[in-house]
Amino acid sequence: VELANRPRLNRTRRIGWGVHSEIRSIMPLQDAVNKLVADIQPTEHVFLGDTLDFPTISRFPDHPAAMATPQECINEGYAMLRRRAEAAPNAKRQKLAGNHDVRPAKELLSRAERMYGIAPAGEVEPAMSLRRLLHLDALGVEMVEDIRGWEHAEIELVPGRDGLVVRHGFLVGQNTPKKTLDKIGRSVIFGHIHSMETLYRLDYPEKALRFAHVNGSMCRNDGVFPHFQVNPDWSQGCTVVARWPDGKFHVDRGVFDDGHLYWRDRRY
Repeated sequence: VELANRPRLNRTRRIGWGVHSEIRSIMPLQDAVNKLVADIQPTEHVFLGDTLDFPTISRFPDHPAAMATPQECINEGYAMLRRRAEAAPNAKRQKLAGNHDVRPAKELLSRAERMYGIAPAGEVEPAMSLRRLLHLDALGVEMVEDIRGWEHAEIELVPGRDGLVVRHGFLVGQNTPKKTLDKIGRSVIFGHIHSMETLYRLDYPEKALRFAHVNGSMCRNDGVFPHFQVNPDWSQGCTVVARWPDGKFHVDRGVFDDGHLYWRDRRY
């Protein structure tokens, strides 16, 4: 992967709660995860989706607490992915799209549908795809998509009904882990709802232990954002999966709390 061929981006600064404040509030978490990735050197790295927020492309009204422009989101999303790639250059990298990632595509389909999917002459990849906007090919990141939409895309980490899959997540509300496990039918890691929990269930008649593991998030939760919820349960962290040749696997999580990332006996 020729990472050196991609430009390093200058940070955009604004007065007040603009994009600079949004970036500054999550940099300790991002830096800590980079150190964890550099330490463990994963063989695979999965990005669960919603790498980009696009707060001003939304059905919700704009708000001073979340005013990063689409270009600023793209620049910072790329910078984050690049730092991950530099931390573990030999890892296989895959990215899922989340409902926030696809906001520009939905905007095109809603307001300029005849422009949707156009590409440079002689090429197939749309000009405004995430793959292009984030230089995913240059970063060695495979964009995993499903023609039906982001809700259906899935990455299989361990094959088979007793295996493990990763999705962005497609349900909200109460009992989301149970409902997701019921829908998927095998162990699954997902995000989407921003909280952290793991539901284990022993399924019969095969007597197989399966789980739904909610990853948590790596977005802001600093008292200013999210502005639309009071005391939100937005827990920050990541997930590490260990796999064995016989198809067995184990998951544990890194938890970001009080300015540090904790994983096993390590603190970053």
